[in-house]
Amino acid sequence: MNLVSFKWIIQWAIIGLLVIGHSEAAFRHSFRTSAQDGFAKRNRQLATEQKYNPNYKGQFQLDTSSITFSDGVVSGILKKQIPEKVDLLFPFTVSFLQDGSTRFQLDEKRRLEGDVDYDDAKVRMDRFDVAQYHDLGSRINVDTERPEVKIHNKKLLKVDYGNDQRFSMILHFQPFMIEFLRDDTVEIVLNQRQLLNMEHYRPRAERTREDESLGMWEEKFDNILDSKPRGPESLGLDISFIGYKHVYGIPEHTSSLSLKETNNSETGYTDPYRLYNVDIFEYEVDSPMSQYGAIPFMQAHKVNSDVGIFWSNAAATWIDIEKDSSSTSTHWYSESGKLDVFIYLGPTALDLYEAYSGLTGRTQLPPLFSIGYHQCRWNYFSEEDVQNVDNTFNEVDMPYDAIWLDIDYTSGRRYFTWDEATFPHPQETLKKLDSNGRKMVVILDPHIKNDPNYFVSKELLENGFTVKDSSGVENYNAECWPGDSVWVDFFNMEGQEWWGSLYSYDKFKGSDKNLFIWNDMNEPSVFKGPETSMHRDAIHHGGWEHRDIHNLYGHECINSTYRGMVKRDNGVLRPFILTRSFFAGTNALAASWIGDTLGTWEHFRGSLATVLTNGVAGMPFSGADVAGFFGNPDPELFVRWYELGIFYPFFRAHAHIDTKRREPWLYGEPYTSMIRNLLGIRYRLLPTWYTTFHTTHMTGLPILRPQFLAHPADEIGFDIDNQFYLGDSGLLIKPILEPSIDKTAVYIADDETYYDFYDFNEINGKGHHVVPAPLGKIPILLRGGNILVTRERIRRASELTINDPFTLYIAVSSKTGSATGDLYMDDGTSFDYTKGAYISRKITFKDGVLDVLDTHPHPQSGIRYAESMKHLKVERIILIGVNQQKIKIRKHGISGVSSWDVKVDTDGVIKKPDLYLV
Repeated sequence: MNLVSFKWIIQWAIIGLLVIGHSEAAFRHSFRTSAQDGFAKRNRQLATEQKYNPNYKGQFQLDTSSITFSDGVVSGILKKQIPEKVDLLFPFTVSFLQDGSTRFQLDEKRRLEGDVDYDDAKVRMDRFDVAQYHDLGSRINVDTERPEVKIHNKKLLKVDYGNDQRFSMILHFQPFMIEFLRDDTVEIVLNQRQLLNMEHYRPRAERTREDESLGMWEEKFDNILDSKPRGPESLGLDISFIGYKHVYGIPEHTSSLSLKETNNSETGYTDPYRLYNVDIFEYEVDSPMSQYGAIPFMQAHKVNSDVGIFWSNAAATWIDIEKDSSSTSTHWYSESGKLDVFIYLGPTALDLYEAYSGLTGRTQLPPLFSIGYHQCRWNYFSEEDVQNVDNTFNEVDMPYDAIWLDIDYTSGRRYFTWDEATFPHPQETLKKLDSNGRKMVVILDPHIKNDPNYFVSKELLENGFTVKDSSGVENYNAECWPGDSVWVDFFNMEGQEWWGSLYSYDKFKGSDKNLFIWNDMNEPSVFKGPETSMHRDAIHHGGWEHRDIHNLYGHECINSTYRGMVKRDNGVLRPFILTRSFFAGTNALAASWIGDTLGTWEHFRGSLATVLTNGVAGMPFSGADVAGFFGNPDPELFVRWYELGIFYPFFRAHAHIDTKRREPWLYGEPYTSMIRNLLGIRYRLLPTWYTTFHTTHMTGLPILRPQFLAHPADEIGFDIDNQFYLGDSGLLIKPILEPSIDKTAVYIADDETYYDFYDFNEINGKGHHVVPAPLGKIPILLRGGNILVTRERIRRASELTINDPFTLYIAVSSKTGSATGDLYMDDGTSFDYTKGAYISRKITFKDGVLDVLDTHPHPQSGIRYAESMKHLKVERIILIGVNQQKIKIRKHGISGVSSWDVKVDTDGVIKKPDLYLV
């Protein structure tokens, strides 16, 4: 036995012990229900009282004399009377923003002014403000001109706002309630059920037995004590969507796309949806339990109408959902922080997403390679292993773009190092990959091995950039993959800069320009911690308790990594980062995946609704581990997962260390050929994928469009989550999510003609249509009226295709005889596109004429890039659903219009049409 083999055996033994402890922490009983979370229990009790007590009144009364309106902001004071007959004051504002949205904020006057005295001086006196910390202030612009008071009397205040003043806010005084209207129709109501709650400041000396029984000052879960030096400080609000039966969003959960009720065991759940980022390891499917990410955004949809809200809070949050025959009532409550809600009235989904993503951040335009196929497992254990996998992809003629290394490429889980025995020459390995246009992605987690001889640990501890325990003095120490660990405090700006600096080439020795980053375990995950995470009373820089910022921790980790990677390459190259934990806005920095799936049909089915929901809520560059992280799927499930995987925006195969090796050729024939063909579809469609990513980058629209977005007037599709469209491409995909079937029913929502992607057979008529689905062939339909742009030559990696010619598939509409499509392209690597260095084309076909238009808003700014791409041509045009002997091509450019006729073969194909895109 050689030294390396012996080392692997020792490592596996240690990993086994860690995983046993870790997996035990992942069972259902290791994660709180709402009944085990003190603040959730208190807020749910309030809702129960409101429901069953006919004499219930809300806790707050409006001081009507306090209402003012100035410069686009309504201000006022709510009074809360406590048993001591003292009125506590809670100032609130309603701000009307330039993008047409509205913002409601509430805080306690004493907390705002610092007129409180906590026994524990190490914690902050004020409430955490996500928008202020999250740097949203520059994107929040109050509209000081258009809002106008229409009514102000003893009962209410009405303000009209937005474009053409088609939006209205009505503030009702008694009881306090705020209605938001579009075109005089009520869409959203705040505090309709009078569940507004903000637990007020109280000195610890005044606590009662009842306080203690309700977990206000401390509580235990799983035998772990959570001290609460500030006492109870939860907040809550009911938000009603009037006339909306379907609501979506609030990831991450393995629930249905259309969210279920949480007070009905027959049609939904008995526990609320929870937002609390955790490492949940073999999670339940069809559950409101927390997972790895948290985005407190909810969208409501009805026929041709979309509205939504963003609950700007980073603490643990629960959301109850109740539905009646026509409307949906939700109840939101968080453990701490300010009450800060953004309200969006649409009216379209595009309006909603543009405003919401304009606030939180538009999805990054990622480097082209990251949209290709990624090969990963825990672990590729040596440079030889990596090279063998890379060579075999070439031998079996399969494309891929990046190979990934999990934790054991490092020296003893010391991040930013390489194991010298197994990866002695990382730069040589990177150069070999680069020769085929390929990349490497390595894992780097925010827990750092507590080792004074390890340079990262030494710098971290010497600079004091660690999260502290509840004392506020000692480092927060706990177990994670390296053993005894400390955690980087990303709420220390100097700590963020330091973490980012570690990615520089002189710090991360052995790295190169084709090395990219995977930040995992950043919920943060803590072995044997409460709910596999950090103690809530740990203290971050500035005196914030971990409870205040928990759901934002992973985002700030990614923010730091992103800035470090940009700096590493002097602001020239786009980073690629994968994160497991996310919050609103993480989409502007990274891709995500849905964590530790099982290789089962149940988890496979659940992955689709989760990925769709992530996209709806603003995290669209998302995917699942193809074939599941755990287990050894049989060949059928293996292939079916690749069928769906080629349509995940983030497409990566990954597997646990205990699984059998399952690179895509290891199941043998006929499965190897099936997967080769599936990978070919992904790579043929890369121009369409990249164009779709750009559309998402510009508008906030999801990459994968659920049925309710593609056909907003078709009620049948509002709860369909087993088929979807790829952006605006017209491609309708219906994955096979059940075993032992070779056909499926695809739902068509309109009377347009659809064409089979493989043979162009027509499918006509609204309703369900049965289509063949043999193993290895995912049903794909192309909707008439669309032009699909592909590259038919399959190279070893996406980078090698950038000079290849295009093929146009023109699927004409059966109604209009026309079709349209778009193409966006840039260099796929740099930020030059932000300076105009890109090509944008609109392609239309009507009455036998194919028009190619330059849609670059400032074509002169992109002329240098366009000149470098003058060789790009269309090598083939395929007409679908039209029978013509010739067509005319017209190319519109800066210098004018040129046109010529081309012949059409009897099979509808135009070969060598002499069409150049520049």
